[in-house]
Amino acid sequence: MYAKQLVAIQGVIVTENTFPNDFYSKAPAMLIYTPNAVNSPKPVLLTHRNIEAQMRCLIGTWHLGPTDCMLPILSMNRMHAALAAVLSVGGNVVLQQKFDGHNAWSALLGINSPSKQRVTLFLAMPIVYKRLIVEYEKMFAKDSRMVEYIVNHCRQKIRLMATAFALLPDSVFYRWREITGQNIYEYYGMMETGLVLGHPLNKRQRDSPHNGPTAVAMANNTAPNDYRPGTLGSPLKGVTARLISNKGDELITCKNELGGSVDSGLIPVEDIGGDASLAGTIIGELQIAGSNLVSNTLANNNQEMEHKGTTNNEEQENNQDGFFKTGDICAYRNGNFYFLSKSSDIFTVGGYKVYGSEIKKVLISHPNINDVAVLGIPNKMWGHRLGVICIVSPDADIDLDAIKTYCYRHLPAHKCPTVFKTLVSK
Repeated sequence: MYAKQLVAIQGVIVTENTFPNDFYSKAPAMLIYTPNAVNSPKPVLLTHRNIEAQMRCLIGTWHLGPTDCMLPILSMNRMHAALAAVLSVGGNVVLQQKFDGHNAWSALLGINSPSKQRVTLFLAMPIVYKRLIVEYEKMFAKDSRMVEYIVNHCRQKIRLMATAFALLPDSVFYRWREITGQNIYEYYGMMETGLVLGHPLNKRQRDSPHNGPTAVAMANNTAPNDYRPGTLGSPLKGVTARLISNKGDELITCKNELGGSVDSGLIPVEDIGGDASLAGTIIGELQIAGSNLVSNTLANNNQEMEHKGTTNNEEQENNQDGFFKTGDICAYRNGNFYFLSKSSDIFTVGGYKVYGSEIKKVLISHPNINDVAVLGIPNKMWGHRLGVICIVSPDADIDLDAIKTYCYRHLPAHKCPTVFKTLVSK
């Protein structure tokens, strides 16, 4: 069967022949590169079917419509699905050539913006929120009228403020909520999957004149004001998520059918370890399934890119029974998933299990630290010594002693790094 559409050519209506529908389900549409591969960036090949599924997922999750306008401050290889989803329903997207705190605030507040370009959805990396807070303190914090205006505008005009692809410091979350009256909702996704875990907007609030934090319906019906940073929510529409133990056993599976509710099946298991504060919580490796999941990858071989079919052992393992191994360790509790750490960032220090992400989240909450890498240095006595590399701004007033003091103030002794290094960002 062939899909056809009517097109106008020089005033004449004709039918346009296109490829078979099977072509669009298998044919490659976009090539992007994962930025966090250990050795070198891994190319990821998305099909038309993958991209369409990712778009439909976000359209249903956010109830997108032609009155929406999105301001995305993300790298282009992370925003393609969200951008396409908004445009496909007749909405608008505001793009900025480079990040500038003043311009970003102007866009958020709709200053000198046509009505169709007034932002209703804001997606940004955590570092962007952090820099916007710094800009706010300089520009608005001492002006009581602007402080009140910003809270009222963001509550009434912006339906969603969200982040993904990186850890959000608690201090940034709470300060942003004070400034805007809005929660920063965290979504989980990868290049290979698109956004797959998160928080659906409440359809009843879609066109409400007051679209503040109450516009988000949590999977476990928790009041939005009780939302806490680090909560990844539940599977988005058309996505199935499960946790697998270190022995390969299925611990829990949550499936969100398109147009349906989240169905979770709990399989009682023995405690498989993890942070003591998560006692009674299910912990395992997150795996994802759905039509938004990439089925083909590419690899660099002798500087040439070759298509990898199903004969590739790594790909077969990564897509066993239709599930993609994320390599991330997550927890499941009370209807929500929580990110703990990458499986490669779990270290043993004196018999204690330490998540590298916990150390990173504490350090990036420091106002002068932009990013952090946590390293496990093998040690015969302790198992690992912890080291950190902190990226700081050129004008940052911070030294190694200050970073050490900050760690000992906010982390238990066994989680404090012993090796420190700083790099100055350009």
